[in-house]
Amino acid sequence: IFCKSGKDRTAMQVTYQQAQHLCQNSTTPDKDLLQYATTMRIHGTRLPICEKNVGQSLFAFNSLQSKFMPDVLKPPPRTLAGFLKGGRVFSREGGIET
Repeated sequence: IFCKSGKDRTAMQVTYQQAQHLCQNSTTPDKDLLQYATTMRIHGTRLPICEKNVGQSLFAFNSLQSKFMPDVLKPPPRTLAGFLKGGRVFSREGGIET
């Protein structure tokens, strides 16, 4: 069972920590840490969890929220859900406005 509350914030933190772990325990350069986190956010297991929870493979942040997040926790722009539209938050019928 997947929990909706905090899943997106948790995903950002977990992928950042995974990237830190990768850099600390391998010959991977620290300067690429954010790129590794971004790659995990796009191609890892976190978006499929969003799909299971809300029916769409997007994180429940919009571009305005993303601007105020620390750089290390910002989701990739193509993974942002956008603004809510007409109360239809995560439907496949165009409930998200980008």
